[in-house]
Amino acid sequence: MSLEQQIGALVKASENLTGAVNGKIGEIDKKVNVATSAVPEQIRKSMYVTCYVDAINGDDSRSGDTHAAAKRTIQAVLDSAPSGAIIWCSLKDGQEHLINTKINASNKTIIFSSWNYSSNKPTIRVVSYIDNSKCMIGTIQQPMSVHCYYVHITIDDYLDTDSPLDMYARGFVSNGDRPANPTVTISSGNITHSGFPLLHSAGRPTEASVLLSRCSYIRRESKRTMPKLIECAGGGLYLYSVGLSNATHKDLVNLNRDRNGVVMNWNSNYDLAATADGV
Repeated sequence: MSLEQQIGALVKASENLTGAVNGKIGEIDKKVNVATSAVPEQIRKSMYVTCYVDAINGDDSRSGDTHAAAKRTIQAVLDSAPSGAIIWCSLKDGQEHLINTKINASNKTIIFSSWNYSSNKPTIRVVSYIDNSKCMIGTIQQPMSVHCYYVHITIDDYLDTDSPLDMYARGFVSNGDRPANPTVTISSGNITHSGFPLLHSAGRPTEASVLLSRCSYIRRESKRTMPKLIECAGGGLYLYSVGLSNATHKDLVNLNRDRNGVVMNWNSNYDLAATADGV
Protein backbone atom coordinates (compact mmCIF):
# COMPACT_ATOMS: atom_id res chain seq x y z
CA MET A 1 0.00 0.00 0.00
CA SER A 2 1.34 3.38 -0.97
CA LEU A 3 1.91 6.17 1.51
CA GLU A 4 -1.05 8.09 0.08
CA GLN A 5 -3.32 5.07 0.57
CA GLN A 6 -2.08 4.62 4.14
CA ILE A 7 -2.78 8.27 4.93
CA GLY A 8 -6.23 7.97 3.34
CA ALA A 9 -7.02 4.87 5.41
CA LEU A 10 -5.83 6.62 8.55
CA VAL A 11 -8.01 9.66 7.83
CA LYS A 12 -11.00 7.39 7.19
CA ALA A 13 -10.44 5.52 10.44
CA SER A 14 -10.14 8.80 12.30
CA GLU A 15 -13.41 10.01 10.79
CA ASN A 16 -15.14 6.77 11.77
CA LEU A 17 -13.80 7.07 15.32
CA THR A 18 -14.94 10.69 15.54
CA GLY A 19 -18.43 9.67 14.37
CA ALA A 20 -18.58 6.88 16.92
CA VAL A 21 -17.47 9.21 19.70
CA ASN A 22 -20.02 11.83 18.67
CA GLY A 23 -22.70 9.15 18.67
CA LYS A 24 -21.74 8.04 22.17
CA ILE A 25 -21.69 11.64 23.35
CA GLY A 26 -25.20 12.05 21.97
CA GLU A 27 -26.35 8.95 23.84
CA ILE A 28 -24.68 10.17 27.02
CA ASP A 29 -26.31 13.59 26.64
CA LYS A 30 -29.72 11.94 26.31
CA LYS A 31 -29.15 9.83 29.41
CA VAL A 32 -27.88 12.86 31.34
CA ASN A 33 -30.99 14.82 30.31
CA VAL A 34 -33.23 11.98 31.46
CA ALA A 35 -31.34 11.67 34.74
CA THR A 36 -31.30 15.39 35.47
CA SER A 37 -35.04 15.64 34.82
CA ALA A 38 -35.70 12.59 37.01
CA VAL A 39 -33.65 13.84 39.97
CA PRO A 40 -35.87 16.87 40.78
CA GLU A 41 -38.93 14.63 40.54
CA GLN A 42 -37.38 12.14 42.95
CA ILE A 43 -36.44 14.96 45.30
CA ARG A 44 -40.00 16.27 45.11
CA LYS A 45 -41.38 12.83 45.96
CA SER A 46 -39.07 12.46 48.94
CA MET A 47 -39.87 15.95 50.26
CA TYR A 48 -43.66 15.75 49.80
CA VAL A 49 -44.69 12.43 51.31
CA THR A 50 -48.17 10.92 51.53
CA CYS A 51 -48.23 7.81 53.69
CA TYR A 52 -51.10 5.63 54.97
CA VAL A 53 -51.09 3.90 58.35
CA ASP A 54 -53.08 0.81 59.33
CA ALA A 55 -52.31 -0.03 62.96
CA ILE A 56 -53.72 -3.56 62.65
CA ASN A 57 -52.93 -4.86 59.17
CA GLY A 58 -50.13 -2.50 58.15
CA ASP A 59 -46.46 -3.38 57.75
CA ASP A 60 -43.63 -0.90 58.32
CA SER A 61 -41.58 -2.53 55.55
CA ARG A 62 -44.14 -1.40 52.97
CA SER A 63 -44.06 1.86 51.06
CA GLY A 64 -47.20 3.34 52.61
CA ASP A 65 -48.15 4.85 49.24
CA THR A 66 -51.63 3.25 49.16
CA HIS A 67 -54.16 1.80 51.57
CA ALA A 68 -53.10 -1.71 50.51
CA ALA A 69 -49.42 -0.88 51.16
CA ALA A 70 -50.03 0.93 54.45
CA LYS A 71 -47.40 1.12 57.15
CA ARG A 72 -48.24 0.03 60.70
CA THR A 73 -46.82 2.84 62.85
CA ILE A 74 -46.57 6.62 62.89
CA GLN A 75 -42.91 6.34 63.77
CA ALA A 76 -42.12 4.44 60.54
CA VAL A 77 -43.79 7.19 58.51
CA LEU A 78 -41.92 10.05 60.19
CA ASP A 79 -38.60 8.19 60.16
CA SER A 80 -38.90 7.49 56.43
CA ALA A 81 -38.95 11.17 55.42
CA PRO A 82 -35.87 13.42 55.37
CA SER A 83 -35.41 16.63 57.34
CA GLY A 84 -37.38 19.45 55.72
CA ALA A 85 -40.06 17.16 54.31
CA ILE A 86 -43.82 17.77 54.35
CA ILE A 87 -45.49 14.54 55.48
CA TRP A 88 -49.18 13.76 55.08
CA CYS A 89 -49.75 10.90 57.54
CA SER A 90 -53.20 9.41 56.91
CA LEU A 91 -54.48 7.19 59.74
CA LYS A 92 -57.09 4.48 59.32
CA ASP A 93 -60.45 5.41 60.84
CA GLY A 94 -61.60 3.74 64.03
CA GLN A 95 -58.13 2.63 65.13
CA GLU A 96 -55.78 3.59 67.95
CA HIS A 97 -52.41 4.74 66.62
CA LEU A 98 -49.87 4.68 69.44
CA ILE A 99 -46.86 6.89 70.03
CA ASN A 100 -44.75 4.72 72.32
CA THR A 101 -41.27 6.13 71.79
CA LYS A 102 -39.47 9.41 71.21
CA ILE A 103 -39.93 10.22 67.52
CA ASN A 104 -37.44 12.69 66.08
CA ALA A 105 -39.30 14.97 63.68
CA SER A 106 -36.51 17.46 63.14
CA ASN A 107 -37.56 20.24 60.72
CA LYS A 108 -40.51 18.26 59.41
CA THR A 109 -44.03 19.50 58.74
CA ILE A 110 -46.53 16.79 59.69
CA ILE A 111 -50.20 16.63 58.71
CA PHE A 112 -52.18 13.91 60.49
CA SER A 113 -55.57 13.09 59.01
CA SER A 114 -58.00 10.19 58.73
CA TRP A 115 -58.43 7.92 55.69
CA ASN A 116 -62.11 8.52 55.11
CA TYR A 117 -63.14 11.37 57.45
CA SER A 118 -65.86 9.14 58.89
CA SER A 119 -67.64 9.77 62.19
CA ASN A 120 -65.38 7.11 63.75
CA LYS A 121 -62.21 9.17 63.88
CA PRO A 122 -58.77 7.61 64.29
CA THR A 123 -57.14 8.16 67.69
CA ILE A 124 -53.53 9.14 68.35
CA ARG A 125 -52.62 7.97 71.83
CA VAL A 126 -49.49 8.51 73.88
CA VAL A 127 -48.40 5.52 76.01
CA SER A 128 -45.43 4.80 78.25
CA TYR A 129 -42.34 2.78 77.36
CA ILE A 130 -39.13 1.64 79.07
CA ASP A 131 -35.80 3.15 78.08
CA ASN A 132 -32.62 2.29 80.02
CA SER A 133 -34.77 0.98 82.87
CA LYS A 134 -36.70 4.26 83.02
CA CYS A 135 -40.38 4.70 82.33
CA MET A 136 -40.91 7.36 79.67
CA ILE A 137 -43.85 8.53 77.55
CA GLY A 138 -44.04 8.70 73.79
CA THR A 139 -43.58 12.08 72.17
CA ILE A 140 -42.94 13.75 68.84
CA GLN A 141 -39.60 15.29 69.71
CA GLN A 142 -38.43 18.33 67.84
CA PRO A 143 -35.24 20.09 68.88
CA MET A 144 -35.44 22.95 66.35
CA SER A 145 -38.83 23.80 64.83
CA VAL A 146 -41.93 21.79 64.11
CA HIS A 147 -45.31 22.19 62.49
CA CYS A 148 -48.00 19.64 63.29
CA TYR A 149 -51.53 19.63 61.89
CA TYR A 150 -54.26 17.28 63.11
CA VAL A 151 -57.34 17.08 60.90
CA HIS A 152 -60.34 14.97 61.96
CA ILE A 153 -58.29 13.21 64.65
CA THR A 154 -58.90 12.30 68.30
CA ILE A 155 -55.92 12.86 70.63
CA ASP A 156 -56.06 10.90 73.88
CA ASP A 157 -53.48 10.32 76.63
CA TYR A 158 -55.75 8.43 79.02
CA LEU A 159 -54.64 4.83 78.31
CA ASP A 160 -51.95 4.63 81.01
CA THR A 161 -52.23 7.95 82.78
CA ASP A 162 -51.00 6.50 86.09
CA SER A 163 -47.78 4.92 84.78
CA PRO A 164 -44.84 5.61 87.12
CA LEU A 165 -42.92 8.01 84.90
CA ASP A 166 -39.26 8.71 85.66
CA MET A 167 -39.26 12.15 84.08
CA TYR A 168 -41.62 15.01 83.35
CA ALA A 169 -44.18 14.11 80.73
CA ARG A 170 -43.22 16.08 77.66
CA GLY A 171 -46.49 15.65 75.82
CA PHE A 172 -47.51 14.89 72.27
CA VAL A 173 -45.23 17.53 70.76
CA SER A 174 -42.07 18.72 72.47
CA ASN A 175 -39.14 20.89 71.49
CA GLY A 176 -37.00 19.38 74.25
CA ASP A 177 -34.67 21.88 75.88
CA ARG A 178 -33.79 24.08 72.92
CA PRO A 179 -35.41 27.27 71.59
CA ALA A 180 -38.08 26.52 69.02
CA ASN A 181 -41.12 28.02 67.35
CA PRO A 182 -43.57 25.15 67.11
CA THR A 183 -46.96 25.45 65.45
CA VAL A 184 -49.80 23.05 66.21
CA THR A 185 -53.18 23.15 64.47
CA ILE A 186 -56.12 20.91 65.36
CA SER A 187 -59.16 21.10 63.10
CA SER A 188 -62.43 19.18 63.49
CA GLY A 189 -60.83 17.08 66.22
CA ASN A 190 -61.23 15.93 69.80
CA ILE A 191 -58.75 16.24 72.65
CA THR A 192 -58.95 14.14 75.80
CA HIS A 193 -56.50 15.42 78.39
CA SER A 194 -55.59 13.65 81.60
CA GLY A 195 -52.01 14.28 82.51
CA PHE A 196 -49.70 15.27 79.64
CA PRO A 197 -49.64 18.58 77.75
CA LEU A 198 -50.44 18.63 74.06
CA LEU A 199 -47.43 20.89 73.48
CA HIS A 200 -44.52 21.17 75.88
CA SER A 201 -41.57 23.53 75.76
CA ALA A 202 -38.89 23.03 78.39
CA GLY A 203 -37.74 26.16 80.10
CA ARG A 204 -36.19 28.32 77.43
CA PRO A 205 -38.10 31.09 75.60
CA THR A 206 -40.37 29.59 73.00
CA GLU A 207 -42.94 31.31 70.81
CA ALA A 208 -45.54 28.63 70.22
CA SER A 209 -48.66 29.06 68.10
CA VAL A 210 -51.60 26.74 68.68
CA LEU A 211 -54.90 26.90 66.79
CA LEU A 212 -57.92 24.88 67.87
CA SER A 213 -60.74 25.02 65.34
CA ARG A 214 -64.10 23.25 65.63
CA CYS A 215 -62.76 21.02 68.40
CA SER A 216 -63.90 19.55 71.69
CA TYR A 217 -61.66 19.50 74.77
CA ILE A 218 -62.37 17.03 77.58
CA ARG A 219 -60.37 17.24 80.80
CA ARG A 220 -60.42 13.96 82.72
CA GLU A 221 -59.60 13.42 86.36
CA SER A 222 -56.12 12.10 87.01
CA LYS A 223 -53.93 11.11 89.94
CA ARG A 224 -51.24 13.27 88.39
CA THR A 225 -50.79 16.99 88.81
CA MET A 226 -52.58 18.24 85.76
CA PRO A 227 -50.56 20.59 83.54
CA LYS A 228 -52.06 23.07 81.14
CA LEU A 229 -52.95 21.82 77.67
CA ILE A 230 -50.19 24.09 76.33
CA GLU A 231 -47.01 24.36 78.43
CA CYS A 232 -44.65 26.94 76.94
CA ALA A 233 -42.83 30.14 77.73
CA GLY A 234 -44.64 32.32 75.20
CA GLY A 235 -46.68 32.44 72.05
CA GLY A 236 -50.38 32.43 71.32
CA LEU A 237 -53.45 30.22 71.62
CA TYR A 238 -56.17 30.82 69.01
CA LEU A 239 -59.64 29.34 69.45
CA TYR A 240 -62.52 28.99 67.06
CA SER A 241 -65.69 27.13 68.01
CA VAL A 242 -64.10 25.09 70.79
CA GLY A 243 -66.25 23.18 73.29
CA LEU A 244 -64.92 22.63 76.82
CA SER A 245 -65.95 19.74 79.07
CA ASN A 246 -64.95 19.63 82.75
CA ALA A 247 -62.56 22.50 82.02
CA THR A 248 -62.26 26.26 81.76
CA HIS A 249 -60.09 28.45 79.60
CA LYS A 250 -57.56 28.68 82.43
CA ASP A 251 -56.83 24.98 81.92
CA LEU A 252 -55.61 25.53 78.38
CA VAL A 253 -52.53 27.75 78.56
CA ASN A 254 -50.23 29.70 80.89
CA LEU A 255 -51.36 33.29 80.49
CA ASN A 256 -49.08 36.24 79.75
CA ARG A 257 -50.43 39.68 80.62
CA ASP A 258 -49.40 43.22 79.76
CA ARG A 259 -48.93 45.93 82.40
CA ASN A 260 -52.69 46.57 82.37
CA GLY A 261 -53.49 42.95 83.08
CA VAL A 262 -54.69 42.17 79.57
CA VAL A 263 -53.91 38.65 78.37
CA MET A 264 -51.49 38.88 75.44
CA ASN A 265 -51.06 35.27 74.25
CA TRP A 266 -54.69 34.45 73.63
CA ASN A 267 -57.20 35.19 70.88
CA SER A 268 -60.65 33.73 70.98
CA ASN A 269 -64.26 34.06 70.03
CA TYR A 270 -64.85 33.01 73.62
CA ASP A 271 -63.80 36.31 75.17
CA LEU A 272 -66.94 36.59 77.27
CA ALA A 273 -66.62 33.01 78.47
CA ALA A 274 -62.96 33.59 79.29
CA THR A 275 -63.93 36.63 81.32
CA ALA A 276 -66.50 34.53 83.15
CA ASP A 277 -63.76 31.98 83.91
CA GLY A 278 -61.77 34.69 85.63
CA VAL A 279 -59.12 34.83 82.94
